[in-house]
Amino acid sequence: MARYAPRHPGAARNLMRFMGFRVDGSVEDYREVGQRLPFLRFAPRT
Repeated sequence: MARYAPRHPGAARNLMRFMGFRVDGSVEDYREVGQRLPFLRFAPRT
């Protein structure tokens, strides 16, 4: 989440609000959320 948020600030902010988190937009806030939630990353097979 800490890498995603700076690239997509509006989407990250909306996603956090939708999931019930309050963030101030700092990387630390997004990093904390990322540590609390499981995330999946989809990547093409090589």
